[in-house]
Amino acid sequence: NLFMNICALSTVGVIREFLVRYRIVENSLSRKTVDLVSDEMKFTLDEITENHPQLKTKYEDEFSLAYQKLHYYDAVASLYHEDKKQARIHLKSIVYKRPSYFALNLLLLLPISAKQILQILGR
Repeated sequence: NLFMNICALSTVGVIREFLVRYRIVENSLSRKTVDLVSDEMKFTLDEITENHPQLKTKYEDEFSLAYQKLHYYDAVASLYHEDKKQARIHLKSIVYKRPSYFALNLLLLLPISAKQILQILGR
């Protein structure tokens, strides 16, 4: 939230190389709070559009993509709960918006476990 608000107020640069590496640990806080990602991102996007409405107009396509990605985060959270059916429901409205969403939807149709799909996604 802090970084997004800084970006809303000022121009920022991007470093396109990896600066750090991290390991994914089975009992990490990130895994325990996967259900919150979509809600927190939506809260941040809503806050930015409320505080800086001109940005939503200026970056209409980018905001649209960001709001669509909330469905993806919900789908991933469903996979952490081993609910492939619910993951497909979350993807339904965005499945044709990006190739990665379409690919995930296809993976959900295969007879593989949710855990295997998460591994393919690098999660």
